[in-house]
Amino acid sequence: MGQVQSSDRQRNIIYYLVHQGKGRTEAARLAGFAAPRQSAFNLMQSPNIITKVRQERNKVYQTELASTSVHTLKEVMEDT
Repeated sequence: MGQVQSSDRQRNIIYYLVHQGKGRTEAARLAGFAAPRQSAFNLMQSPNIITKVRQERNKVYQTELASTSVHTLKEVMEDT
């Protein structure tokens, strides 16, 4: 199995943070960083990473949560 590229690890930490709800250190560990606590700290200082985390969270809000909201609204409307 080949070595994971840095950009792959960065994408993975964002995935674990946003989609799995992991904490920063745990997300970095799962993403394959050798020093997860320090790596998580350093990454979260990067404007690029911060922006990507926000963008990914917005995608979740606009897709998954919007779908849930519509479903809930339909249920409420049917109950009245």
